[in-house]
Amino acid sequence: MIRKRLEIVLAQVGDNDDIAKYQRYQLESGASVSYSASRLGNFLMSIYLSLFERRDSYTRNALEALVARNVRRALGMFADILSSPHIPTSQITTTVLDIGGERIAEDNILRALMRGRYRLFNNRSVYIRNILSTNPDWTRPSNFLYADLLEFLIRNRKQKIDFSVEGYASGETIVNRMTQLGYEEDDALSALNQLSEWGLVESESLLSKTLTSVDAVQVHASGFIHMRYLLMQPEYIVGISTDLSVASNNLSVDLASVWNNPRHPEPDFAGRRRILDLINYYVMSEYERRINRHAFYRELGYGGQIVVEALGRAVRRHQQTFVKRSSQGGRGHHRK
Repeated sequence: MIRKRLEIVLAQVGDNDDIAKYQRYQLESGASVSYSASRLGNFLMSIYLSLFERRDSYTRNALEALVARNVRRALGMFADILSSPHIPTSQITTTVLDIGGERIAEDNILRALMRGRYRLFNNRSVYIRNILSTNPDWTRPSNFLYADLLEFLIRNRKQKIDFSVEGYASGETIVNRMTQLGYEEDDALSALNQLSEWGLVESESLLSKTLTSVDAVQVHASGFIHMRYLLMQPEYIVGISTDLSVASNNLSVDLASVWNNPRHPEPDFAGRRRILDLINYYVMSEYERRINRHAFYRELGYGGQIVVEALGRAVRRHQQTFVKRSSQGGRGHHRK
């Protein structure tokens, strides 16, 4: 359906007399690319297919989940990716010309969706949110609260919890489970409302904007993708590090030193590895601290467990990327 809608839009673009006969854009190298306006539809469709159809199924499903299979939202994502300065024009060109079978790099797509037209991630993205963030207004802020809330709903999405429909749990049940893990009731309800506002969970009611203890809630596909896909992506962890409240002043100083490096405004491989290592160590330390402080967290703190495992995978993925490129003799430009 999304592809068909795009084809209709592109057909209208092709018939528009207000569009210049020739389109032109410039590559990072300074070279200029010119093409006939009659090929504009083919140009955009090639990029769209590269993003949404010519990828492995998991990546494609992740992108679809972030837009909730909404046609207008998907077209908006497509436009946002094209307009983002984080997508090199050279990659767009090789995608359209099908040079070497290359596609727009997955890291660059993720970076574009996270940062938009900003240099740094600020947790205002329409599609991707920082689920390791905290709220300063919480009584006991924790970087695991959002993850524990999402994971509870994910693990019970095929179960009848409080209602006859699978996957739905009342706000009261969710909050009670969070109190077993050592969270404050008000913090848990506040976090649940924030997840709803972000579109990572959804309420059965379409009328109430603020969730209460009696509202039925289920996890959204976007919430599932944040937990099962984004958390293990090095680009996601590096991105959210610019908008991460932590219980360690040393970590804040260390992360700031990487991002404030005048030689590397965007962290290079070593800088990204340092960010990943720092956050990975912090997450493991916080997880152990919660286990020691709260009796049921080891058995029921599934969200924290997933976060720890995902961060470990992100670190390994980053290293594997370096090893793979090194084994290929350093061919190509390593954008990190």
